[in-house]
Amino acid sequence: MPSWHLADAAELAARHPYTFYKSPPEAIAQVRPGDVVKLIFAFHSDDPQAPGAERMWILLDAPAGSAFAFDHATQGYVAVDA
Repeated sequence: MPSWHLADAAELAARHPYTFYKSPPEAIAQVRPGDVVKLIFAFHSDDPQAPGAERMWILLDAPAGSAFAFDHATQGYVAVDA
């Protein structure tokens, strides 16, 4: 089981409507391979001072079924499982 998962932006936007911005569905529907998008990688840490997630800009490679394959577009501070 991976040590991380992608956070649900719709859930975060519903829980924090005044402080969390989520792109509208019309903009999300226009995302194509080659676009750069920001994803939230959530993880658990036993360190109470550590963050519970990291936002990273991701370069979308190509659709893989109903999901996209992606490469990290920016340097992250948290290692993710392969």
